[in-house]
Amino acid sequence: MAETTFAGLPVFPAARIEQFRAMEPAIFHEKELVLDTARCRQLVHQLKRELMLGIAGEGIHMGGDGPLTLFQIGTFHGKVYIFDTLVNVELFDKGGLRFLLESEDILKVTHSSCQLSAALFYQFAVRLRNVFDTQIGHLLIEEDNGRRLPNRLSLSEACQSYSENAHPYDWRADVKEMWMSRIGDYWSQRPLTDEMVEYAAGDVMAIIPDVFRNQMEYIERRSLKKKFKMLVEEEILSEINQVMKQLRGERIEKAVRQVLREVNEKYEESTDIFKILGGDEFHALMLIPYEDAETVSSKIVKFKTRIVEKELEEIENDLRLKQDMIRSRPLLDLDLQSYEVHPDAQIRVRAKDIRKELHETILSSIGRRYSGLASPHIMSETERQALRTLRPKSEFDSAIDGIVLAMHWLVIDFDLEQALFNIKYGNPEYRITEDFVERVQDYVLIDSNVSDGLKQKSKMLLKVLEKNGDKIEKQQTPDRKVTFSEDTGF
Repeated sequence: MAETTFAGLPVFPAARIEQFRAMEPAIFHEKELVLDTARCRQLVHQLKRELMLGIAGEGIHMGGDGPLTLFQIGTFHGKVYIFDTLVNVELFDKGGLRFLLESEDILKVTHSSCQLSAALFYQFAVRLRNVFDTQIGHLLIEEDNGRRLPNRLSLSEACQSYSENAHPYDWRADVKEMWMSRIGDYWSQRPLTDEMVEYAAGDVMAIIPDVFRNQMEYIERRSLKKKFKMLVEEEILSEINQVMKQLRGERIEKAVRQVLREVNEKYEESTDIFKILGGDEFHALMLIPYEDAETVSSKIVKFKTRIVEKELEEIENDLRLKQDMIRSRPLLDLDLQSYEVHPDAQIRVRAKDIRKELHETILSSIGRRYSGLASPHIMSETERQALRTLRPKSEFDSAIDGIVLAMHWLVIDFDLEQALFNIKYGNPEYRITEDFVERVQDYVLIDSNVSDGLKQKSKMLLKVLEKNGDKIEKQQTPDRKVTFSEDTGF
């Protein structure tokens, strides 16, 4: 009997879906760690007969730049295969994993495919196809129930919302987050411990079958298949295709402005926004940058200022009580930097003080968070920015911890390489800060004791800047416009 499909997705009536409901919670599954290419090909031959597979990935700030170090595949019969892509990079091509991921005949179930898709595309040239993304399923269900700016859910939250078997996964998620907050390159540690294998397996088994099944039934019942397929494709491409990313951003920005216009009409300036505003209203105020709030109304500006004040208070408390907040907010430094130019003097001073404390906190621990000298690619932007604040007097300044100093020079070299590359290929979104240009000039013009390689790249960059003249825009602080990426919902 031929399978029925919607836009390439297999459609399973309730009785068929029931076949994939595990008899026990997802923690009771078989796990196999795969390193060998021949074994990978053998498993791919078996897995290509499956109608659906759960997939997930682990890495270090995983995405277009952050490495994908583990890739997991789970079946609806409770088997999990964990492919070590750090040890063996041939598993996707020679091992055959590419076939499974690019196949239109096998449905891949995952949660938040955006960064996984970017990692697969840029690091292994794999283009994900035929995906059921439970993050998008949640957002669509929320929208169908009246939300205009729904919040994204973590994997643990998705399990709690759409599965009766959430609790067995929760403690694993909590422990995994604890280790990742302490060890920056946690997922590059080898050999893998039993706990790491268990955490990785939990990430792929958490959403099958219950989360998938419950969302699929809702989507079918409400005739949302076509829209779901479109939004999943957008999610897959949002960090690969800039046009797709821009279109998503424009759509969300339009919704944000519409909600804020309604807030402007509905509430008095004296309103306690933290008690009165609904989810979409509050989310819209969180999303809109301060400078854009000015284009809506003076009332929205005041509401936004209260949001900023509250956010600074929370950042200050979290910074002292739970440093894992630094890992969970990779753009925290840019947020604080944007608040440093806020019209309110008190906010400016407070943001500057918090940012200084943030950098000091990172610098005091970053040498212990990574194994040896970490590549700038695997650091968060906030960590890189903290290292940039150092002003060593020489290449081997004894006043600075040796490992931290070495990481500083790696970041500076990384910045120079990025600048030369982006200018060469005319990236219209690339910006160079005045501070960076002044630093590069110091490396060249002042008899600074830096490495010959660094000095040579600095000379090359200054020559390119001089040649391009006003074609290269310089600015005091980076743009912190909301891009409405994966953490902002639709």
